[in-house]
Amino acid sequence: MKWLDDINMDKVTKRSMLSTVHKVFDPFGFISPEMLCPKIILQKAWKLGTSWDEELTELRKEFVQWFQEIKYLSDIQIFRYIQMSHEASSSCAIHTFADGTAKSQVALLRGATIPRMELPAVMIGARLTNSVVKALGWRKVTTYYWSDSTTVLAWVERRKLVCLH
Repeated sequence: MKWLDDINMDKVTKRSMLSTVHKVFDPFGFISPEMLCPKIILQKAWKLGTSWDEELTELRKEFVQWFQEIKYLSDIQIFRYIQMSHEASSSCAIHTFADGTAKSQVALLRGATIPRMELPAVMIGARLTNSVVKALGWRKVTTYYWSDSTTVLAWVERRKLVCLH
């Protein structure tokens, strides 16, 4: 994360915060808990009603503190190697957890209900699980899908019944 050294924290604006936040590349969401802080700070900036290039003196301290903390993220290593035969895959199970609110993202300021934010998370989880099973070449594997939204689970079950008829 050498790009961190090039960022100037003298003047913190909505534009500079958004630019900095979007330079962090995390396609799998491993560091999403660490990325909540700047998103919440940006949400506060929007509530203040400042322009894109107006300095945010009252939010600067929070943002600079977060910026100093992310420098340690480059020390994290995640190993992803799985070695398993096709025969052994039948004794495996994949558990997919889907959550579209709270801890994984900042909720929208207005408009979206919690179930409407949960449904895409469940759909993405199902697609990702299918992709993993295909990529590993597993033929028989038990899959479990978990969601904390009973509303979304009812929607999925209803859709499954409609597809069967």
